[in-house]
Amino acid sequence: MSLVLTRWSSLGLGFLTTVISARALGPERQGAVTLLLATPGILAIFLGAGLPTAAAYLIKQERQALGGLVGAITGFYAVMGVGVLLLVWTGRPWIELFALRQMGLEIDPLWLWLLVGVLIGVLFSSLLTPLLIVSDKIRLLTVWTVTSHALGLALTWLLLVALRLGITGALIANLCAQALSIGVLAFWLLRGPAEGRLRFRAQILIKALRIGAQQFLVSSFAALFKKGDSYILAALLNVRAVGYYSVASSLYDLVIDIPRTLVWLMVRETAERGTGDRERQAARSIRLQIPASIVLVAAAAILIPPFLPVVYGGAFRDAVVPFVVLLGGVPLRTIHLGVSAYFIGTGYPGAMLLPVVVAAVTSLGLDFAAVPRFGLVGAAMTTVFGELLLAALSVRAFLRLADSPGLRALVPSKVELRQLATLPIRLLRSPSDEMAPPAKFGPGE
Repeated sequence: MSLVLTRWSSLGLGFLTTVISARALGPERQGAVTLLLATPGILAIFLGAGLPTAAAYLIKQERQALGGLVGAITGFYAVMGVGVLLLVWTGRPWIELFALRQMGLEIDPLWLWLLVGVLIGVLFSSLLTPLLIVSDKIRLLTVWTVTSHALGLALTWLLLVALRLGITGALIANLCAQALSIGVLAFWLLRGPAEGRLRFRAQILIKALRIGAQQFLVSSFAALFKKGDSYILAALLNVRAVGYYSVASSLYDLVIDIPRTLVWLMVRETAERGTGDRERQAARSIRLQIPASIVLVAAAAILIPPFLPVVYGGAFRDAVVPFVVLLGGVPLRTIHLGVSAYFIGTGYPGAMLLPVVVAAVTSLGLDFAAVPRFGLVGAAMTTVFGELLLAALSVRAFLRLADSPGLRALVPSKVELRQLATLPIRLLRSPSDEMAPPAKFGPGE
């Protein structure tokens, strides 16, 4: 099974999990779960310090021993985990008071400890995915990814529908699905050669932290751009509004993930070409994705809105309009993904730092003006405007740093439009490793 099919299978299982959760919890408690789970997701980006990207680079480019690398990163994660535990232990009353006053969310103390476990699971999930890809362990990646999503789906139904455990059940289901990554990583190391034995080496950790610094900054602001809306909506509106918006944004992410699955293929093709061909290949990939994303948006705008209240329940009818507005950001995000793939493939992911920072700060800043007046539609409008800035600045960076012939290089020709129609067939026929990252993956020399 190719990585494309694996990714889409996981998306399907994740979509069903979201539907079950939303129908079982309703808008308000679904909003609470969204807020709670957004926290470990954002913390994992900051505490992860870009180490997953650095690990992939060290394994692929410098042939670093797997055990030494994983041992160093595990030691770092252990220190971060202990720090978070101490923070929760000593600061729990202030955390609960802040959540109640700023977001109107009354927190059960058990939820905080479950979220610490989710955080640890997210850290190791983020590390395991690139390691399996660059090590050509596609079958193990497929089994782990599909199994974790299937486990999350089954536990969500059991704990929320059958046992009616509410928010606690949703957090337990997520914790179990995330924790599976630790077991898979241990299984991989135990079944591997001697170099897979865990060893902590400070020099390896320092090197990985230095390499991961570029991607760390980009990922941090990208996480704020993606998840910061939830906190602002809770503070300016209410938790129920977060529930509506979580459904709209999850469907938006589902649509976005279709072009996102092509990124690794673009990275591979970019990195494996000579310097003179990289810009032409990247420009061609972007040209092809733009019209494809427009067709995708048109199909989603026609098919999804009528069925959203049917699938999620009539209580989520208010999510329809924000979702339709968010669809305007799909072609814009597609442009950014194409440019980002070029810079990752050439070893300079830090080139995307300025576009991501500007888009995140502008979008979240405008939320404070738009949300009180326009509600959820205002939040969707600022997100699309942020996507516009992200796309424009990404193209500017590409044209400036890639020595591209200009904007005309991003306009598809008639021949390319005809070729675009055959792309889905070629992807489905690709071998299992076609979407794997290239040999030249990682920061520039």
